This record gives sequence, C-alpha cells and structure tokens, in this order.
Amino acid sequence: AGVVICFLVGTAAYAAVVFDGRTLSTFTRTLGVEGLDTISTHGPPSDEYRLDLGASAWQFEPWVEVTNAALLSAEIPLWNPHQGAGSPLAANMQSAVFDPLLLTVNLHPTPLMWDVALLGAFLLGAMIMYAYVRVLGLGVVGAVVSSVAFSLNGFFFLHNNNHIIRTNLYLPALCLFIELVLRSPKFAPVVGLALSIAGAILVGFPEASVVVIGVATLYAIIRVVQSRRSLNAPAKLIRLGTAMMLGVALVAPLLFLLLEYIPLSFNVHMPGDGRGVASQAIRTTLALVIPFFNGPPPANSLGTGWSGTRGWLGAGVVSLALVGLSGGRATWRRFHTSTFLIIGLLVSLKLYDFRVLEWVGRLPALEIVDFTANALPALAFMASVLAGIGIEVLQRHDVDFRLLALWTVVAIVAFGLLITQEINRAYIEAT
Repeated sequence: AGVVICFLVGTAAYAAVVFDGRTLSTFTRTLGVEGLDTISTHGPPSDEYRLDLGASAWQFEPWVEVTNAALLSAEIPLWNPHQGAGSPLAANMQSAVFDPLLLTVNLHPTPLMWDVALLGAFLLGAMIMYAYVRVLGLGVVGAVVSSVAFSLNGFFFLHNNNHIIRTNLYLPALCLFIELVLRSPKFAPVVGLALSIAGAILVGFPEASVVVIGVATLYAIIRVVQSRRSLNAPAKLIRLGTAMMLGVALVAPLLFLLLEYIPLSFNVHMPGDGRGVASQAIRTTLALVIPFFNGPPPANSLGTGWSGTRGWLGAGVVSLALVGLSGGRATWRRFHTSTFLIIGLLVSLKLYDFRVLEWVGRLPALEIVDFTANALPALAFMASVLAGIGIEVLQRHDVDFRLLALWTVVAIVAFGLLITQEINRAYIEAT
C-alpha cells in the first residue's frame, strides 16, 4: 500500500506529463538546436522556474542519438564520429552511454522514452526511499512522508530536465544496501551496494557522484561506529570495503577513459579555480523553508550570479524534522536519529557560508567539486528521513516537549536573524 501511494503521489506531481501530453524534455522548445527557433515563434517556455531550460537539449539528446546509431550498428558507443576525427563519447562521462536508467532512451530516442526514463527514475527513487526507511523501522505513514518529501524536493523540480538528478536518486539505494550489509551476513546486499555505487558513477556526473558516494560513506562510518560494540564490526567493515572496491571495479574501464580524457579536454572545472570552496550566503537558507524567498531564478540562470538556493524543503518537512529531533531516547536509538542530524549539519556547514568546512574544498579531487550545485539533495535526504521520524514520534506519543521547545526556539531565533539580515540587505541595495 505504501509503495502504491508513493507511486500515485509521484504520478500526480507530474500529471501534466503523464496525462496532458507535456514532456520533461526541452528539445523541441529550445533556441538554436538543429536550426530550430521555436522560442521566437511560439513565445518563451512556460516553465521559467527551471534553472537551465536547455539542459536536455544542448548535449544529452544529441548524444543519445549518436549512442542509438552506434547500438543499431552493433558497435560499442565509445566515439562520436560527427566531431572532428572522432571526439570521445563514453569518455566524457556525461553522455552516460552505459547508464541503465537511460537504456530505454538509448534504444529508442523519442520524447515518450525520455519521459519514461526521467519520470521512471523519479518514481523508482521514491520507492527505493520508501523501502529504505521501512528497513530503518518506520511505519507506512512515516515512510510515505519520507519518500514523498525526498522525491518531490525543490532541487528535483528545478533540475527535472537535467540528468544530474539521477545521481542523487542513488543516495537512498546506497543507504538501503549499507543498512542491509550491516544487518545481514548474506552476500546479496554487498552485490546490491556495489551495483548502486557503479550506477551512481555511470550517470556521468563525477562531481555529483563524489558527493553522493561521499555522503553514503560518511553514513556507513557513523553506522559502524554506532554498532561498534558488536562482535562482527570488523567483518562489517570488510564487507562494506569489498562492496566499495567491487563497485569501482565494475566501472574502472570507463574511469580510465575519463582520466585520459580530462587533461586533453577543454573545461572550466580545473584545480585552482576556487570551485571547491564556493558556498552560498547563509541568508539563502530561508528559501529552504519558503521557496523562492530570494526571488525566482531567471531563465537559464546558471552562471548568471543568481543568489537564490537551488531547491527547497518546505515548511512542512522542516517542521516534521524538528519533531523528529524531539523524540525520546528510545526513539533516537531505534531510528538512529543522530546519524541524520550529524550528516545534515555537516552538509549545511559545507553548503552555506559558515566557513567551518571550507578546507574540504581544498583537498585533492574535491577542489573541483561544486558543492553548491550538488550537495543540496543530500540535505533534503536527511531532512526527509527526519520528517518521517517526526511522524513516528507523533504516532507513538513520544514527544519530548523540552526538546521540542528547544528546537522551536532555535528555529525561531535563526529565522528572525535571517529575516533581519535579508531586510538589511534589501535596504542597502535600495539606498
């Protein structure tokens, strides 16, 4: 019943695509693609809330056409014959020629298959999220709330035509199999975790993959520490390490191509450009509770200096998360509430301009990762689990009102300070 509800809610959220003939693809409404000029003919698109209106069309859909042609010719899609002497296709990673979630599109590149692939990924991620929180011990209602809160968070709406979201949909799968590895001595969860790691890499966004796999690794470390009194703790570490190595080994051929391609390519993601230490203004956290508090993004706002945050959680999710943090000690231990609080705080400290974890962005490899563009889904994930725990706390009548009062006061003070800062900023700009 819970899985069906998650499926129906996700379908209803994109009812215009499922029932009204709309599409998540932007190919047919983007200026300059294959000579088309549909914007000037039919007016601007009606979905200006998306950060990059041409995200699907500029690269992904032409790449899929090349991949499809290679597959129909019984060839491995490693090269693009239409560029120069044959530019790398698989090696650039973003073409995602081996991504299982794009299999339907690569075999039959039509608008219908694009919608099936993109919307199917949303629905699959929602159901995996539901399964994960059920494994944690949440009831049906709490699991549905967590699943809906995660799969319909603002980041996914702003980027639903951009393939970066498919990487973030692997986070619940990674955490699910980590839990199963820690709870079961069987080999199947190890294989599942390895396949999830490989899948998160095959999506083709190395920056997002680093964040997602990094957050999952942090989750695994915390969970192992929490179960350190278990006699099987060393064996659990070995099993987790085996899954990690197996997952990387599965995609090693593609990673070797990428490592050879990067120094030969022209790109703006280079060491020393300050990308890893970039952060968002603390005041933009208001938009997590009040969507577009800092104003809606301008069309194609990537790189324009827009100061808004790249998504939202919503007041309901934040409120339920505070309730989840207000449960009794038994509830905290049973659902590992501290795990999600710790990771959520660490992600927030790196994502926003607190200057506490700025050094992380100076580490090798991490210095070229844009955390402002990739870390918010991890925060949404943690908040969504806490929201589900909040439902459990309410159902069990296990609210610690002293804790709830404390979290409420902290939230009100923080909200007041941020509002004051925003008013002062607006006043300074106006004068």
